[in-house]
Amino acid sequence: MSTDNNVEFKLAEVASRVHGLRLDMGLTPEEVASKLDISTEEYLKFEEGTQDFNFTFIYKFANLAGVEISDIMEGSSPSLKEYAVTRNGQGSPITRRSTSVLHPDSRTSSVNLSVS
Repeated sequence: MSTDNNVEFKLAEVASRVHGLRLDMGLTPEEVASKLDISTEEYLKFEEGTQDFNFTFIYKFANLAGVEISDIMEGSSPSLKEYAVTRNGQGSPITRRSTSVLHPDSRTSSVNLSVS
């Protein structure tokens, strides 16, 4: 498959998702265009896949539809594949560094911030 065909295929997939989301929201093309502050003709070009999508359109449409940008672009949201649970008091101990900082007039001397 050539790169041009792949781009056209991806464009058609995104356009199909935009169309489906609009139908799910129960809005007409005119209503969506008005909410996105673009002309109906421009919106229909996006939905038909005849105009390349710009980030502004994708961002505004995702917000309108209440979905993530990745839902529109890829068809799904990123998902968490792994996680770890640390119970209270059962994690690894953390050793804190001293509270000394570099003095502003010298890169090598330090000032101790401890209070007696």
